[in-house]
Amino acid sequence: MIRQANLADLNTIKQFDPFPGNRRNDIYENRFFVYLHDHQVCGYLLIAPGEFLGWPLVQYLAIDDNFQRKGIGSKLLAYIEEKYSDARVFISTESNNYNMQKLLAKRDYVSAGEVSGANSNGRNELFYFKGGMK
Repeated sequence: MIRQANLADLNTIKQFDPFPGNRRNDIYENRFFVYLHDHQVCGYLLIAPGEFLGWPLVQYLAIDDNFQRKGIGSKLLAYIEEKYSDARVFISTESNNYNMQKLLAKRDYVSAGEVSGANSNGRNELFYFKGGMK
């Protein structure tokens, strides 16, 4: 099941969240969606505030290590693709995140280019999109 995150989810999310930021604010802004397995939060997807060139941007996608490779990332992406079915949905990942690149290829995302050295670790950031025009 996928639903909007709430404050009661924060303790569980903190256990597997690899990204910086204040999830409390993300919850208040209604941009934060969680995947539940047996009533336990085991993954999330966060939409960036504002837009990316006028389109929605998936800011973060994270799955608890204990639930990786079970299709949860794909289900979260499908949920957002349906929610924004009249738009292009953008997402990015670091150039060494091969699992995410495989997931995006499987879900028919199209390469939109890359930004060289965008990350503090020097890795390139690869951008993808899926969907049509508004």
